[in-house]
Amino acid sequence: MNFEKFTEKSLFAIEDAKKIALENGNQQITEGHILSALLSDNDGLIPEVLAGGDNAIDLVSLKAEVDKIIGTYPKISNVNGLYLSGSLENVFTEAENKAKEMKDDFISVEHIFYAIIDKGDAKIKNLLNKFGVTKDNFL
Repeated sequence: MNFEKFTEKSLFAIEDAKKIALENGNQQITEGHILSALLSDNDGLIPEVLAGGDNAIDLVSLKAEVDKIIGTYPKISNVNGLYLSGSLENVFTEAENKAKEMKDDFISVEHIFYAIIDKGDAKIKNLLNKFGVTKDNFL
C-alpha cells in the first residue's frame, strides 16, 4: 500500500483515526476509527453527502453508534505502537482498486468510504446498512 497515493484529506482521516485509537487505548486502527474520523470532519465530503439529499442520514446518531463499536475494541493501558487491522488493510486495498476503476490517480475519502461499505468488518457494515448506507445509494 502506497500512502503517497492518498489525498491530503485521506491522510488527515488516517491521522485522526490514529488519534481516536490512542484516545480509546486501542492498539489496532480499524475501519471503525477511520469511519469515526470521516464522520467527525464537519467540512468533509462524507458528512455532506450523507446529510444531504432525500435519504439524509442522522450523522449524530451514526457517529454515536460508531463510537459504541469502538468502545468494544480491546484496550491496553500503554499503547507503544499502532498497527492497521487486517480488515482495514483490506479496506485500503479495495479503496485503491476503486480509485483505479474510476481512473483516479489518488485515493480519496470517497474511495475509502466506499471500501468501508463494501469490505468493512461485519459490525461496521451492519451498522451502515441499518442507517441505509449502501454502495448503490452512496454512489
